Amino acid sequence: MTLRESIARAYRIVFHPEVPEDASKLKRWELRVEGPMLIVSMVFLILFAWSALGKSDQLWTQIAEVGLSIAWVAFIIDYVVRLSLAEQRKRWFWRHLHELLLVVLPMFRPLQILRIVPILFLLQRYSTQNRSVTVAIYTAVSSVLLVLVASLSIYDVEQGYPESQIANFGDALWWSIVTVTTVGYGDIAPVSAAGRFIAILLMLAGIAVAGVVTATIASWLIKQVEGEAEDKEDPVQAEIRALRQEVAELRKSLKDEQQD
Repeated sequence: MTLRESIARAYRIVFHPEVPEDASKLKRWELRVEGPMLIVSMVFLILFAWSALGKSDQLWTQIAEVGLSIAWVAFIIDYVVRLSLAEQRKRWFWRHLHELLLVVLPMFRPLQILRIVPILFLLQRYSTQNRSVTVAIYTAVSSVLLVLVASLSIYDVEQGYPESQIANFGDALWWSIVTVTTVGYGDIAPVSAAGRFIAILLMLAGIAVAGVVTATIASWLIKQVEGEAEDKEDPVQAEIRALRQEVAELRKSLKDEQQD
C-alpha cells in the first residue's frame, strides 16, 4: 500500500467511518463526530499556542481568543449531546466526570487539547504493523503532545509574574522536558498556583510515560534477542520440530476421521 493510499484510507476511517446497524445513538454520534472533533482539537491547540505566544500583538491575540471560545462551544455541544444520547445517563455522567471538569473549569481549559490523544487509537484500525510498533507510535506522539501542551500552559500562566523564572517559551519547553522525564534539575520552578497545579499533572504523566517507554523498549529488546536466537537455531533441531508438528497434525486428522 502506497503512502497516498494509506492517507486516503485513514481519511475514510476517521471522517467516513462505517457505522454498525445495531449501534446505539451515542455510538453513532461518536463515530460521526470524532473526525470533526479532531480538527477542532487541532485548531484549538494552534489557537492556544497563538494566544500564549502572541501576547505582544493585541489584535491577533483577541482573534485567537475568539477562536478559542468558538472551539470551546464545540466541546460543550459535544459533551451535552453525548450525555443526552447515553442510555444510562447517570452512569455515563460519573464515568465521564473528568470531561465535565474540562468543560466547566476555565483553569483546565488548556488540557482540553488532550482530547486528541484518544483519537490516536484510530490508527489501530488501519495499522499494518505489529502491536509493539503501534504502542511506540502512540507513546511518541502522546509524549510530544504532552510536552507541547505543558510548555504552552506553563508559559501562559507564568509570564505574568515578575518573580517567575520562565521568561520565554524556550524556558517553558526546557522545564516541561525536565519535568516529564522525571529528571527535575530544579533550576526552573513555577511560582503561581496554576503553574504548580500544571506541574503536578505533568509529574504524574511523566511517571506514566516513563513506564510505558521503558516497557516498550524492554519488549523490543526481548523480541530482538528471541529473533537472533531463532536465526541461530540448529537446522536439524528446526527440522525435527517441524516433523513433530506434522505428526501431531496427522494424528489429529486420523482421530477426527475415526470419530466420523
